[in-house]
Amino acid sequence: MADAPKGVMAPDLLPADAGSGPPDAPSRKGAGSRLLGSHSFGGGAWRRPRFGRALRSLRCTVARVSRFLDRLRQGPPIVADGGMGAVLSGAVPGLRCPEEANLRAPESVVAVHTGYIAAGAELIETNTFGANRRKLARVLLDDAFEQLNSAGVRLAREAREVSGRDVFVGGAIGPLGELEVFDPAEHGPLYAEQARVL
Repeated sequence: MADAPKGVMAPDLLPADAGSGPPDAPSRKGAGSRLLGSHSFGGGAWRRPRFGRALRSLRCTVARVSRFLDRLRQGPPIVADGGMGAVLSGAVPGLRCPEEANLRAPESVVAVHTGYIAAGAELIETNTFGANRRKLARVLLDDAFEQLNSAGVRLAREAREVSGRDVFVGGAIGPLGELEVFDPAEHGPLYAEQARVL
């Protein structure tokens, strides 16, 4: 491991006398040991990294992905929701795009999601299909890119909680809104930017 990420010390990058605890703690050197987080070995304070919440979230995410993949392999087919944009555009007047409802009318977004869940949807998609930066720029919402996408995820999860059903939540990423031949160099970063937020 030539370059360790910030805050990570791999075994081959540790000082020879470094253990995995505070400077006065007994050394627990060994193959595969790592120190993660903020540590100071010389006169400063040592604090144990706190990963509990993040680790639980990661385990939950891995379990859901695994359950989703198992369901795809073994069946039965997964029933998904319908078109959020069409329903929201009719329900919330004056939207520049359906994704704007994530910020202007979040209760409507949750209501549409829970309606699909009540109708039997086992997979709901975030209200982010047209929330890529290029499409949002056309309606002067590109400054709200991250807020719109984050809110879309939060509202879909909230609808899952409100419904009391353990439905799958998928991040919706649609086309850039132009007739195009996919150019990885030009379009890839735009899709990746949205995927990172979702």
